[in-house]
Amino acid sequence: MRVPITGLSSLGMVADQSPHELPAGAFSSVSNMRVQDGALESFEGHAKAFSTPAVAPIWLMSYPGVSQFAWLYASAAKVYVHQGGTHYNLTPQALGVDVDYTGIGWKGCSLNGVPVLTNNAEVPQMWNPADTATLLQNLTAWPAGVTAAVIRPFKNYLIALDITKSGTRYQHLIKWSHPADAGTVPTSWDETDATKDAGELPLAETGGALVDCLPLRNSNVIYKEDSIYLQNFIGGVDIFGFQQVTAEAGMLTAGAVCGFNFKGPKHCLFTPSDVVVFDGNSVESILTKRMRKWLFSAINSDDLSKTVVRNNPVKSEIWICFCMDNSGRLETALVWNYTDNTFSIRTLPELTALESGVFVDSTGGTDEWRSNVLVWNADTLAWGGRAYNPGFPQLMGATDTPSGEWFLFDQDGTFDGGEITASCERIGLPIAFPDRLGQPQDNEAVKLVTEIWPRIQTSGSQLINIWVGTQMQRDDGVQWHGPYPFDPTTMRKVNPLASGKIISIKFESTGTAHWKLFGYDLEVKKIGGY
Repeated sequence: MRVPITGLSSLGMVADQSPHELPAGAFSSVSNMRVQDGALESFEGHAKAFSTPAVAPIWLMSYPGVSQFAWLYASAAKVYVHQGGTHYNLTPQALGVDVDYTGIGWKGCSLNGVPVLTNNAEVPQMWNPADTATLLQNLTAWPAGVTAAVIRPFKNYLIALDITKSGTRYQHLIKWSHPADAGTVPTSWDETDATKDAGELPLAETGGALVDCLPLRNSNVIYKEDSIYLQNFIGGVDIFGFQQVTAEAGMLTAGAVCGFNFKGPKHCLFTPSDVVVFDGNSVESILTKRMRKWLFSAINSDDLSKTVVRNNPVKSEIWICFCMDNSGRLETALVWNYTDNTFSIRTLPELTALESGVFVDSTGGTDEWRSNVLVWNADTLAWGGRAYNPGFPQLMGATDTPSGEWFLFDQDGTFDGGEITASCERIGLPIAFPDRLGQPQDNEAVKLVTEIWPRIQTSGSQLINIWVGTQMQRDDGVQWHGPYPFDPTTMRKVNPLASGKIISIKFESTGTAHWKLFGYDLEVKKIGGY
């Protein structure tokens, strides 16, 4: 009996349900593979970008400058910018010596083209003008003795959350500046000045602290640990109006949110107990009954504050990046394809930061014949074309080990020069022999798998190892038979000869060639009733 397995691109990985109850096209485990273009395919790799950072980065921020795209980055003590192939020190100086910062939790934004940074320990900093000859300086008009955990832009205002005044923390307090003129920063934060629009207000209806904010359509969405508010410009004496949308969801940590556009603008955020989408009106879980239990059993609870959520628009993906061990670095991404509504898993190179921005190859190089080291059918670039698209955002990561590196994602066929191990596994395929009326009925029959016909497309010579798993009962451990090497360029099938009542399958590769699995057929024979 030929059993076709299709629909891989509509299901992806589902870990929270019993694998024996999943539709045939779903996978119970996926590693370094993603759903794209109607198939389950191996992830592209990541490659070192730029030259080695001047300091080991714990924070990144992309900045679209007037003439060149730049990347700001920081250690706990120093801030640098990479622009035009050169690293420039932006750390303030006294008598020619750096005055090191003491904070560790950098957050950043850009208002009217002026980058603004805060570390919740010192006066917020601005890079104004944003010129490589200019050092960071204290934010204009910032009140003395005050720090903020987060500062973000909204319209022509700066919004500050979780305020500390003279050593006393006001975790519910939101402050906003006077509006800034084009190309400038605000001239006042004084909420007592009746001639200015600056103000502050405690959002204390719920007990959770203010965490972060991000504009959505015409509103600024304020995220607390346990609730969501909308901030809207109303003018007049109050300037802003605040409306609580829900007290059923909040945000886990600053940076654990990103915007994306699919059937309208939305936010994807990591809450203390879920990952949800917020459209400005309602909250919807994307993990429930699929990946929620898996995620919260995998994440290291001691490093929840490291979690970041980022949009990868080239692939229509949200990357939910988190720490699995106690290294304090991001080692794993749960990847949600919001077009297909599917999940997969990707290994990360122990990142300390991940941001979306534009990569511009400072060498101005092109993909030339004489400099290319890839074999012909493994190279996905056009001859003479740029290796990177300077006009479209990509994911850039940074790590502080051993002395700091940058990584550009969805590049190359390797993980920083190392081979990629990609796999997908399905436990308990639903295979039932038909009864005399042609209806599937006999699930308990002992089955013999004699042939597997994979539908695989590959960019080069790449062996795909195939295993067949068998069980006699659900509670039994899976006995794996194989591997059966499959070369998509020369082979059409493998012949495993494995028997059991319950059949499982696994595909795995270790190499540098990109491959796609569109589906597969099993040739199965009934060899016993029990």
